[in-house]
Amino acid sequence: RKINKHRNVTDMRHTIGSWLIRLGCLCILAALVFLAHNVREEQRVDQATDAALTGVQQAMETASDSGEAETVSVDGEEYLGYLSIPDLNLTLPVLSEWDFNKLKIAPCRYSGSLEDGKLVIAAHNYVRHFAKLYTLKKGCHIGFTAVTGKEYTYIVQKVERLQPTDGERMVSEDWDLTLFTCTYRGNLRVAVRCTLEE
Repeated sequence: RKINKHRNVTDMRHTIGSWLIRLGCLCILAALVFLAHNVREEQRVDQATDAALTGVQQAMETASDSGEAETVSVDGEEYLGYLSIPDLNLTLPVLSEWDFNKLKIAPCRYSGSLEDGKLVIAAHNYVRHFAKLYTLKKGCHIGFTAVTGKEYTYIVQKVERLQPTDGERMVSEDWDLTLFTCTYRGNLRVAVRCTLEE
């Protein structure tokens, strides 16, 4: 009986061990699938953003001649111009209106305007978009070129982290330009607050 009992315990341990190994393999497989999905998504975003930027810059050459247009149309989407962040080596087209699908193409105007100030621009934390926004420091320069060709230069004054529920604070504070995105975990928002250089 003792021998049989010992065998049963040993068999149970082997069974549990076997299932744990299988579970571990499934977890590794799931992680690899998730990683592959993220890599493909980043590549898709890179291509979509680059195509949009090229289209915006080409359309702006025509629009700046008339001097009247506030937006240019590229592939059925309206753009305000493009954003330049030299410290992040980024040049990004900016859509005139935002929704979650548009954020997969490029950063979007969340509220405000270039002329009236308090312009707020949102983007996903893709590497090609605002993933490194949190690394900007006070004094960094950010440029915005409107479709008319007019250039605006902003100076970063502070970088702050806000709760997802602080949407009102994101748009109500008196900054000439705010750029924001989610943190990698998605539990906070990174907001870069800027003033217009005179």
